[in-house]
Amino acid sequence: MHAKTPLTVITNTLTIMEQLKGTRGITLLSVGGQFYNWCSAFMGRMAVEAFASLRADVLVMSTSAITDDIAFHQTLETVDVKRAMFESASTRILLADHTKFDRRALHAMLPLSDFDAVVVDAETDRAHVDRLRKRGVKVVVAKKAPREARS
Repeated sequence: MHAKTPLTVITNTLTIMEQLKGTRGITLLSVGGQFYNWCSAFMGRMAVEAFASLRADVLVMSTSAITDDIAFHQTLETVDVKRAMFESASTRILLADHTKFDRRALHAMLPLSDFDAVVVDAETDRAHVDRLRKRGVKVVVAKKAPREARS
């Protein structure tokens, strides 16, 4: 991480704030709003407005589910905040492990083709990777980290 500093991180997630607080070379910006304990994040109108007033170079976001090559989330509040984040960033990266392709959620967020890259894990079914690439989605398959690096 230190090789990429100085770095400004903008987040609405308390767990990310806790992980990065006090890290040398990182300026940490948080947005407020209503706190949702289930996801340890601030959301709602205040968060949406805060993200809309910012500009970021890179956004890295996750999703709860992928159906019909569209990222979905189970709550509308999450979709609203993530769309605001998406609109504020120049480069948009989606992280989705293999389990996301087997799940369903209620609210559509964005088509995978809207992202600059979709990063999946090595366990993602090759059929998903091939289909997305045929549709013009830049798919990056992350290699499994060595066991000692994961602990």
